Amino acid sequence: MAKEKKIGINFFLNERLKPGKFNGQDIFPVYARITFDRKNHQCPAPVGSMTKEQFEEKIVNSGKPEFNKILQEFEDKIRSVIAEE
Repeated sequence: MAKEKKIGINFFLNERLKPGKFNGQDIFPVYARITFDRKNHQCPAPVGSMTKEQFEEKIVNSGKPEFNKILQEFEDKIRSVIAEE
């Protein structure tokens, strides 16, 4: 019986891209880093772009339940796609 492989999903601001501007502040797109079978993949997360402060407040500190729901649905979808393989 094969050992079950782990799926890791982390959210981050992709600061390598050129920042957009909103109300005079730099905004960056939120990306998901998916690790499976020792391979990494990065894709845009379904929450758009944010400032560093917004990212800390809404995602890192989990202050907004609506973001938790959106991100959890995204994680579930990724896990189901990988599990089908």
